[in-house]
Amino acid sequence: LSSQADTLLRCRGTLTTLVARRGTHMRPFIPPMPAPQESLGRVLYIEDDQLNWELAKRELTAFEMYRAVGDEQAFALIHELGPFDLLLVDIALRASKLNGIQILKILRGNLEDWTIPNYAMGVIALDTPAIFITGFLNVYPRSTLLQAGAVDTFGKPVDFELLVTRMKEYLHRRT
Repeated sequence: LSSQADTLLRCRGTLTTLVARRGTHMRPFIPPMPAPQESLGRVLYIEDDQLNWELAKRELTAFEMYRAVGDEQAFALIHELGPFDLLLVDIALRASKLNGIQILKILRGNLEDWTIPNYAMGVIALDTPAIFITGFLNVYPRSTLLQAGAVDTFGKPVDFELLVTRMKEYLHRRT
C-alpha cells in the first residue's frame, strides 16, 4: 500500500477490513488502531482470535497496533508497511498454513529443512524483537521458543502490565 493509502487508513478511525492486492493473491488488510499522541512503537500482533486481539487493543494503547490473522497476512503487512518495532506472535493460528514458530523462523532466516512459501519470499525481520503469546507454553519449552528467535514468551491469559513493561524494555534496547 502506498503511504497515501496508509495515511488514509489511519485517518478513518474504524476497523474496516480492506483487501490489499499483492501479486496474484488477495489478502485481507486490517488497518491499524489509531495511534496515541506519542506512540511507543509500531507493533504487529499475529493473532487469529478476535477476543485476544480485542483485549490486546484495549491494553496496549501506548503502541500503534496492527494485526495479522495468519501467515500470509503477516508477511504481506511486513512487506507492504516496512519494518515494525516489535512483533507479538501467537503459535496456534487456525487459518494459517504456518504456525507462529515457523513464521518467526522464516522472518529470522532460520529455515531448517522445509521450504518457504512463495508469499514469504524475501520478507525478513532479523532484528525486530518478537514475543510469543500463547496458550501452549506447557507444550513448547521456553528454550524452543527462544531458539526460534523470540526475546520473550507469555502465556495466556496475558499479564498485560508485565507485557507492557517488557515491550518497553525491548524497544528501549533497540534504540
